[in-house]
Amino acid sequence: MSEAGAISGGFDFAEQHLADAFRELPLMRRRILELLFVDELSPTEIAQKLHCSVQHVYNQRSLAIKRLRERLIKEREK
Repeated sequence: MSEAGAISGGFDFAEQHLADAFRELPLMRRRILELLFVDELSPTEIAQKLHCSVQHVYNQRSLAIKRLRERLIKEREK
């Protein structure tokens, strides 16, 4: 396998782990991350859309990112 193929395959593997970890998040946390990073809404816009406080958006974002980080570190250590 070429070096480029190995690197590409490594990225595919990492992306799959991220997608798996993302799917395991609670629905609200997944939705908040989607709105932040895919739809590029601000925390204020998300709070309005989801009928919650801006602080709730920040808290859920932090918890989601923490969980994703923990899961990816765990996968890397296998």
